[in-house]
Amino acid sequence: TRLVRELGAVAVVGHLAVLHGTETLYLVKVDGQRKLPLVTEVGVRLPAALTASGRAILAAEALAQVRAAFIVPTAFVNRTGRGPLNWPALRALLESERAAGFSIEEGFIAEGFSSVAVPVRDHLHQPIAAIGLTFNAADLTAPRRRQAIAEAKRTAAALSHRLGER
Repeated sequence: TRLVRELGAVAVVGHLAVLHGTETLYLVKVDGQRKLPLVTEVGVRLPAALTASGRAILAAEALAQVRAAFIVPTAFVNRTGRGPLNWPALRALLESERAAGFSIEEGFIAEGFSSVAVPVRDHLHQPIAAIGLTFNAADLTAPRRRQAIAEAKRTAAALSHRLGER
């Protein structure tokens, strides 16, 4: 709630999500001042390879572990014609996102929406959740994207610290 409020964006949604197999499971959803028409309600599951939150967690895991979960082609879903549809594409995206320290999704789940996400880590430095922010794609300008990523990283670090991560 504080993250969404501090961003000062009228139309933003904050999420806390975890992985459930090859899916992203949304545990918390906080709307900004103006509600966005998203499918990400609490309890909703979406393909982890397509969501910024799912990939933020996957990018922080060992590639061998991720590969084991995504060994079957049915683990990949095509919702909008964008996003990774096979293991080589997902691996390349995760490697890039791991290096960047955040994940970004632009229209992989729904046309016209973009999300950024960063992992939350436990006391063993393992990724256990993700903090994500979703915007109308047109509202996620380069300065707003930088701000969203920085604020999400700050929030994830604070939550990770509360979970014992050093």
